Formats: sequence, structure tokens, C-alpha cells
Amino acid sequence: HVYRNLAILSFNACEMELPHKPQGNFQFVGPMVYRDRKEARFDRDSMGAWDRFLRRRSELSRKQPLVYCSLGSYWSSDLQFLRRILQVFERRSDWDLVVGLGEKLDVESLSPVPGNVLLLPWAPQIDVLKVADCAITHGGIGTVNECITFGVPMVVYSTKHVDQNGCAVRVAHHGLGVWGDKDRDDPVEIEAKVQQALADPTLREGVETMRRKFSDYEKRADAVRIVEQALQTGRIQP
Repeated sequence: HVYRNLAILSFNACEMELPHKPQGNFQFVGPMVYRDRKEARFDRDSMGAWDRFLRRRSELSRKQPLVYCSLGSYWSSDLQFLRRILQVFERRSDWDLVVGLGEKLDVESLSPVPGNVLLLPWAPQIDVLKVADCAITHGGIGTVNECITFGVPMVVYSTKHVDQNGCAVRVAHHGLGVWGDKDRDDPVEIEAKVQQALADPTLREGVETMRRKFSDYEKRADAVRIVEQALQTGRIQP
């Protein structure tokens, strides 16, 4: 009962929710994406590998789609699933792939890899999303929000922990990407979902529409307004 009358701020967008009626003191204030974030765990060796990968892409005779894959940093990565993803890119040499392993696996455990694949112990996610054409993600809300912020359609393969299934449903419901099952999808099915995320204009339009809604929250500074109102009315102590 102590918190019944206090404002509850959600650092997400109401437009990302499934249809429901939120409680009166629950306020969506939009995602807080740190666009200039630098990854402290992105070491010198990884930085050099990323720079070489970008240089290789710039030297290609034609632009290849770039797919980013991150399955999170809190839960152990599924080695067999990652190997299925790599099989896709062994066949699709016309696509490039950057995989951030979240320091859950050694790069050597997935080696050797084709020249169109870059494995990093810890990826500079913001920098990769700025140039990516789609993302294979575990569905954590932080990564989902960052994909939308940078206009990147998603293929969500939930690791089936905490919020991930719910985020996957929301991504599919709002036309921001497609939802797969990491325990069932074989390389052919993974490839088909990546192809859809890369080529379906309705998904890119859906992400762009949601990106603009995210931007609206930032322009309105809703979190600042709500906290200031609460302080003025004495509902919380400064």
C-alpha cells in the first residue's frame, strides 16, 4: 500500500505493449538508449578485428547485407544453435555476419569460420547496429529497444528466460521482425527468417514507425516532466 499513489515509470514505450489497460499511476516514458555508449569490454584485439572487417566490406565490389547476432550476456550461449547460424552464413557468402558472444564462449569453440563472419568475445553493439541491416537477437528488451532506435529489423530467437518470450511476441505483433524457435529451427528455417527480415519492406516500415515513436518520447522528456510534477505535489521526497 505504501507505493499505491506513487508514479511508476517504465523506461519503455507504451506503443510496444500488447493491448491492455494500464493502471493509472503507471507511466511509460520511452527507452533510454545511450547512443554514444562505448563498450568497456571491447578490447584492442577485437577493435582491430572489427576495423579489418569493415575495411574488407568497403573493398567489396558490391554492398553485402550485414547481420548482427547477439544472444545476450547473462545466460550461457547455445553452442549448437550458434553453429546452425554459422551454417547459414557458410552457404550465404553474399551476407556478412558479426556475432557478439557476450563473453560466454571462446571464439575458438566456433572456429574455423568463413571470411564473411566475424566472431567477437564482446561486440560494440551500438556501433554494429548503426551499420547493420538486421539483427538476430535473444529478445532482451535492451537489445530490442536499441535495434528499433537504429532502425534494424529483428529475428528473435528467445533463450526463454525472463522477459524474452514476451519481447518476441511484441516484436512479431507490431511487425518489427519475426520470431523463431532456437530449439527447432534448422539452418534452412533460420535462413528463411533472416531473408524475411532483410527483404520484407513492411518490417522495415514497422521499425521506422516505432523508431519515430521512441523519438517522440525523447523530445517530450516525459520522465523529467513526471518526476517534476511528483516533486511539486509532494508525492515523493526530493
